[in-house]
Amino acid sequence: MGAILYLYPPAVDTTTPPETPVATLQGDVVEATRSGCVRIDNQPWLPIPLGAPAFIYRYGELRKRIKVALDFMEGMLLNTMRKRMLQPDIYDEIELALPDESAALRLTLINGNTFAIQSGDRQQTYQLYPPGPQGGYRSGKHIHLLELMVRVLHHLGKQMQSGAIASAPGSEIVADLQIAVERLLPATTELLFPTMPMAIVDQVTLLPVDTPFVLRITNGYARALYITVLELGYAGDVKRIYPAIAGATEAVAPGKTLLIGATIDPNAQVFMRLPSAIAQVEERFKVIATTQEANFDHLLQGELPSRQPVMRSGSAQQPNMPTHTAFPRVSEILPEEQWGSLDVRVRVVRAAN
Repeated sequence: MGAILYLYPPAVDTTTPPETPVATLQGDVVEATRSGCVRIDNQPWLPIPLGAPAFIYRYGELRKRIKVALDFMEGMLLNTMRKRMLQPDIYDEIELALPDESAALRLTLINGNTFAIQSGDRQQTYQLYPPGPQGGYRSGKHIHLLELMVRVLHHLGKQMQSGAIASAPGSEIVADLQIAVERLLPATTELLFPTMPMAIVDQVTLLPVDTPFVLRITNGYARALYITVLELGYAGDVKRIYPAIAGATEAVAPGKTLLIGATIDPNAQVFMRLPSAIAQVEERFKVIATTQEANFDHLLQGELPSRQPVMRSGSAQQPNMPTHTAFPRVSEILPEEQWGSLDVRVRVVRAAN
């Protein structure tokens, strides 16, 4: 509610939008899977072209940003990083933490010359940046490395924003969803897909690499539900597992089960891979169930800017352009509960045992 959007002609790249938009909108209707806007610019006679991309100039009233701590005392370097992180293209997702304040991410200087991007509790290191050939980060030659660190922090912040999406406690939709991750066994027919349970350790499902698996989602809710499954990867990525094509969701009727990955086609099966240097990683599948059709592709993003591509197969669909849907200003009266979300924690491991 209250978000300000700038609209531009279809050919404009909204990552670096011009100063003057063709229209300005403000959010005034907010529902679980769709929102309505009113036009607030002073040129309402100018038409808005079909397919006009939107740039979020200002987020809504309840927007929470990810806090980032800068754990080093280098005066010039610290000031440079602070100024860069306060720029509008970064400030939308992350907020600088105050000294001694808890944070979700930390940029730490190790041994006085190596930067590390870590989790807030310092239990996980996402990236290491050793000193350059000149022995440090103080010279202007390393400004591109500082920019890279800021971009990685912003990227991780966006993934954390997606991961923080959660429905209200006590949601009936969540209570009535049954989700299981199962190993896909060789199929006997094209209609029969035998499965077996995966091992679970400390409420985390173990997924051996190169092992096809099935996500079994059963709708025990009283209404039909539209299901979206996102993969939040260890490399900072957010990818869509289901539906395979953006906006192509089909309602799962009450009492019915959706089997994602149940196929004899090896190119359509779902399984995980890891680079040879990595033994195991933890990831999350976010299952979002809605009572109306929805498209969550605006949450999708690739891997961290400084990482090499992670070898995966089957679990990551290529992002599609989001669909745009108009709806009446006076919509149907919807039930109070319109959506629910569940997270499934998985650990991708190299050996089945």
